Amino acid sequence: MLWWPQCEVIKATAHYAVLRGRSDVWPYHHQTLDFVKKTYLDTDDGGWFEGYIPGSTRDQIGERAYIKGAVDGPELSPYHMTSMFNDIWRITDPKYKA
Repeated sequence: MLWWPQCEVIKATAHYAVLRGRSDVWPYHHQTLDFVKKTYLDTDDGGWFEGYIPGSTRDQIGERAYIKGAVDGPELSPYHMTSMFNDIWRITDPKYKA
């Protein structure tokens, strides 16, 4: 599993909840956000891990299965994270007009 689709789910659910008044999507937003925090964030050294193997821990398969960065190359690695944070910041800004 890669982390970037999770960023897009977080972004999309926030968009629909905030701008479309769809409070029914908040549980999906929070569930995905909690999953990303638990699975992809490197709380020890910073950054994000690109991959996750369901049912496996880092200790079981080693750091090689949790390489930081993006599959497409390091130049693309921050795109989805930055886009997610920017969109959420934008739509929650009181000055923003949809």
